[in-house]
Amino acid sequence: MHAFKKTSYVLLYITFFLMPICAQKKESFIKIEPYAGFANGVLEETLYYSSPSDKKISLLEWERKLFIYGAELKTAFKNFNLNADFETAPQNVNSGQMRDSDWLNPNDYSMKTTYSQGTNFSKKYYSTEVSFFYDIKAAKDFTVSPVLSAEYSCDSFYRKKGAEGWYSEDCRHWWHDSSSKHYPYYNPETGKTSKLAQIDYLRHTFFSWTGIKFRLRPEQKIEFALSLFASPVSYFYSIDTHYAQDKSTKIMYKKRYRQRQISYFNSIKINLDTALSLSKRFDLNLGLETLFNIKNGRGDLYSDYHSGSYQGEYIDLGQKTSSTLKSIKAKIGCTVKLME
Repeated sequence: MHAFKKTSYVLLYITFFLMPICAQKKESFIKIEPYAGFANGVLEETLYYSSPSDKKISLLEWERKLFIYGAELKTAFKNFNLNADFETAPQNVNSGQMRDSDWLNPNDYSMKTTYSQGTNFSKKYYSTEVSFFYDIKAAKDFTVSPVLSAEYSCDSFYRKKGAEGWYSEDCRHWWHDSSSKHYPYYNPETGKTSKLAQIDYLRHTFFSWTGIKFRLRPEQKIEFALSLFASPVSYFYSIDTHYAQDKSTKIMYKKRYRQRQISYFNSIKINLDTALSLSKRFDLNLGLETLFNIKNGRGDLYSDYHSGSYQGEYIDLGQKTSSTLKSIKAKIGCTVKLME
C-alpha cells in the first residue's frame, strides 16, 4: 500500500507539473449532456463484536437498482477542463432487495443464526461530482489528462414491515434449521401474526478522486475514453433506524444507530465512454462506470437507545462498523454544444 501511495504521488507530480510544458492548446467550449441510465449496486453496513473485534455480528445489504437521470456541464478553456455532474432517480420506488444477517452464536462465529429479506425501497437518491483535468496532447489522435475530482452521494432506503425472515431463537442453530422461527409468524394460541418491523437507512458518501484519463480519436466523428481513479480519502456517514414496539404500552419507537468511517485509498473507479458526433452541435454519448472498495474502513457505532431506554443523545456502544459500496452504472446521453 505504501508503494501504491508513493507511485501515485510521483505520477501526479509528473503529470501536473512537468508534462503540461509540452501540451498543445485547444479551443474553449461549453457543453451540456442530459443523460439517462441504470445503476446496479449494493451498499453494505457491517457491525462487529466488541471482542473479538474482527468477527462480524451483523451485515445489512441494501441493493441500489435504479433508473437514473441527470446532466453534466462540460467547460474548457484552452487545455483546462472543469466538469460538473448531477444525477438523481425517482423516489419511493423498488430498488431491489434488502437482506439482514446476524451471527449471534459466540461459540461459533461462522454460524449465521438469523436471516431476513424483503423489498428495498429507495426513498431518495442523488449524486453530484465536480472534476478538473488538464489535457496533454500525447499524439495526434491521443490525449492524456490528469484528473482531480470530488463526489458526493445521498441514499435513503427503507424496508417495509412484514419482510420474510428466519430466526434461531436460542442462537445455537443455523437460520435455515427446521427449529428456526419463520416470519411472518402466526400464533395459533393468540390468533395473531407477528411481523418483522420496518428498517430505514440513510447514508451520505464522499469520495475524493485522483486519476488519469486517456482519450483516443481514431476518426473525426468518434472518440473513446478510459478513466482510472483511486480515492485518497473517502468518508461514510449513515443512520440505521430500527423500529420496535414497547411490550407494555404497545407504542412503536425508533432505535437509531449512527456510523462514521474515514478510509484512505480504499476505493477504485473505472469509466469507459464513447462519443459519436451526430452533427456540428450534437454528440451521442455512451458510458459505463464501475466503483468498488478494496478494503473496509472502520468506525465506531453510536446509538440513541441503550440499556432499554431512549438516551436523548448518541452513546458510544463500543463496537466497530464498516461501510462499503459496489456499483455499476450504464448511461446514454446527448451532448449539446452551447458554445465552441
